[in-house]
Amino acid sequence: MLLPRAVAGRTLVILALLCILICVQAATYKATWQLMCGPQLYPQFHQTEVLASKNLVTDPIVIRLFFVILFFSTPLHYHQDSATPTKVLKKKRLVTDTQHAYITLLWKYLSYRYGSTETVRIYTHLVHVYIKMQTVGFGIYTHLTTQKNLIPTNETLNKLVAIEVNDSQ
Repeated sequence: MLLPRAVAGRTLVILALLCILICVQAATYKATWQLMCGPQLYPQFHQTEVLASKNLVTDPIVIRLFFVILFFSTPLHYHQDSATPTKVLKKKRLVTDTQHAYITLLWKYLSYRYGSTETVRIYTHLVHVYIKMQTVGFGIYTHLTTQKNLIPTNETLNKLVAIEVNDSQ
């Protein structure tokens, strides 16, 4: 079925506007990360982003389980001097046991879904990308806390990620 000329014309205009919007969003995305990373760190950030897009599996169950594992993880860097320092639990056993349970669940799911060889490859890539992201994340943290024009951005991000933890735990 052919579309009437007016409908086809409007459809093309809508598609063109969507393309422009996507380009503007992509440019804004890139500019935001360039500002937050600084010129020295942005290439490493971009390289990590490309690595993640090439190597990470898009299985939603794997992603959900890995996010839960990361939630129970201690960051590779610890900022005692930060306005909202990372809380360290006194009783860590329950947290590490929970994390271990989710790691085991992820491993079993990967083995069931993808087989032994792919499980090792996928899990290795998950960990590799996570470590790269942690390294870039520490660089971004350093950049945000040392550049006067980015201090308000850092304060806002700290408020967004702050989690209240009962100090007796």
